[in-house]
Amino acid sequence: MVDLHLYDEAYKLKEEINDMNQWLMGQYVLEAMSVVMSNAFASKGAAPAKYRDKPILAEYKEKTKPLTEEEKQAQIDLLFSNLELMKQNFERTHGDKKCQT
Repeated sequence: MVDLHLYDEAYKLKEEINDMNQWLMGQYVLEAMSVVMSNAFASKGAAPAKYRDKPILAEYKEKTKPLTEEEKQAQIDLLFSNLELMKQNFERTHGDKKCQT
């Protein structure tokens, strides 16, 4: 005997995916219309609004992908160089005073 429950679940999943695709398409249309309207009513000399370069899911995958060891090290190095700059700016603006607690 065939288990119809599995077919029902598959149909529901297919409909859920279809609904998500339609919602995503609406997001793209909304953004495109926003860019058009923004550029149509922008003040003279304002930078034009631009439509996205990549699909939403491609940007999400790119932002959430695991970092390589080199990328991790580059981020650590950037953090320490920013902290060093902050320290130098603080010392320049507040003198060479030590913080007293």
